[in-house]
Amino acid sequence: MKLNTLNYKHVLAIAFMGLAVCISSCKDDEEGITGFQLDKENIELPDNGGEVKLQISTNERWTASSDGDWYMITPANGNGSAVCIVKADSSYMYTQREGLITFRTVSGEHTVKIQQGGYERAIKFESLQDDTLHLPHYKPLDEAYVDIEATANVSYKVVIPEEAREWLYFKDKNNQKYEEEFDVETTIPRKQKVRLYFKTHIEWDSERRADLQYIETGRTDGIVSEVGVIQEKAPRIIPSRTGDSLALLNVARMLNVGVPWNTSRPITHWNNVKTRLITYTYNDGTIEETRTEERVVGFTLSMIETKESLPDQIKYLDRLETLSIISNSNSYLYEIELDDVVTKLEYLKSLSLFGYGISKLPASMGDMKNLEELNLSANTFHSLTDIIEPLKKLGPKLKYLNLASCRIVDGDATKNLKDTPNGIDPVSGRRIGLTGTLPKELFTYFPNMEYLNLSYNYLHGQIPELTEEDFNGEEVLPKLRYLSVNLNRFTGAMPQWMVKHKYRGCWGATILIFNQEGRDYNGILAGFNNEREFTNDMPDCPTDEEEEETQLLNLPILNPEEKAATVEFSAKYPWEKYGNNCPIYGNWRYYNRIK
Repeated sequence: MKLNTLNYKHVLAIAFMGLAVCISSCKDDEEGITGFQLDKENIELPDNGGEVKLQISTNERWTASSDGDWYMITPANGNGSAVCIVKADSSYMYTQREGLITFRTVSGEHTVKIQQGGYERAIKFESLQDDTLHLPHYKPLDEAYVDIEATANVSYKVVIPEEAREWLYFKDKNNQKYEEEFDVETTIPRKQKVRLYFKTHIEWDSERRADLQYIETGRTDGIVSEVGVIQEKAPRIIPSRTGDSLALLNVARMLNVGVPWNTSRPITHWNNVKTRLITYTYNDGTIEETRTEERVVGFTLSMIETKESLPDQIKYLDRLETLSIISNSNSYLYEIELDDVVTKLEYLKSLSLFGYGISKLPASMGDMKNLEELNLSANTFHSLTDIIEPLKKLGPKLKYLNLASCRIVDGDATKNLKDTPNGIDPVSGRRIGLTGTLPKELFTYFPNMEYLNLSYNYLHGQIPELTEEDFNGEEVLPKLRYLSVNLNRFTGAMPQWMVKHKYRGCWGATILIFNQEGRDYNGILAGFNNEREFTNDMPDCPTDEEEEETQLLNLPILNPEEKAATVEFSAKYPWEKYGNNCPIYGNWRYYNRIK
């Protein structure tokens, strides 16, 4: 215990001695200083603000003051040496600003010059390497966009160049646009994003490039920055058996149906895909040779989801005879202009785009030299003229035309077309759908029509009269075995060509002809005034076995060549084995008649 006490006293003694030395030394140091000294005469601060240490050496009492409100010094007074902190706010100017700190002592005044650089006017892309943006050749429609972040302290607009507007765009709600503007009210750089949408690139031989311009607004000498956009080229697809598989998968993917086929199995076993052994010329750019192999000649996809026209990859399926893409989600909300990719399928005989959302056909539709069947039902057309004009060159080739159910809206107002002026629904403000009167050309352009369906539209007026003179002296529509015009607004008398047609007994008149509804644009109750004349001496529909089956399916009769194809199909894909998963061979005329 005594030892501990002695040790404690000893430690205290040493500590006091050290403190005395320190105080003496410090005092000696301060006493050695005369006047007032600063370690800096100039202080430079960054544009985003910050702080800098300032060393004061003196033995005098002092005070400090600044001549600006954008910076401060602390402490602002003292007695003897000290370390002061100079702090500055972020700049709000493009140019340099200056200030002065003044120290006052009994011996006089001392100053330190403060400088802060302004923000450079700039539009920068910190997240992009070399100011370049790289895009994949494909993404699903709802994911086909990229956000570009710019750091700027000036107001600017983003402009997509004219030559890139076919595949790059911004969105204003659901509409495409090609400029975006941003207002910047401060010189402090701010980050802002613009969402850039892109379309699928289908070419395999080159990338797509564009330079987006970020242009300062409000100045004639404004700065311009650029973002290079590069979209990768698509995988090469060569029309062949392998190429058909790739094209089908790409089409399905772009239509957002997932992968509807088990790709572990050969393409000859894919559901709703029809192949046939074909001899053709294979050319991949390095070799050209004649091959004989299974090629896709028909396929069906359903329950799709797209706001765009048919995928361009369809063009690689250059042996297609039958194409059926049906049931787009919310189809009556879309008004899609069909582009000309489908018209490049020179072997196509049968095309079904049921419920796709199509409002306009390409002018080249009539160039399809083999097209016989066309199903455009449940789409968003406005007038028959918009349909007939592109098709008129098909002429006698066209045998099947389905334009049923093209009603965009269906409400109380449309029960009386008089309440829908100019074909616009007063409730929704939308077009009501396919309306207007029937032009003669709908019949005269297509003299070999076998199936015509116009049901469930807003067509009105009288059905036009036709004579043999309209058909160059030949019989009026001699092959028309199926006609449906029900649930429209037709009025007046049925024309004599209908009343006397040899196949009127096949038309199911009670349901498919007479059954009109509502009132026309003049307020006249829809319906025909000569139904009894139509039904008088009604001929029976042909009753041989083939025609019974045909009428049951609402299909035309097969010619010998088509019968042979059906027999071949039935042998290869027996109903008992494949059932409903049996790939179809055509939609109507070439439909397999397997029980």
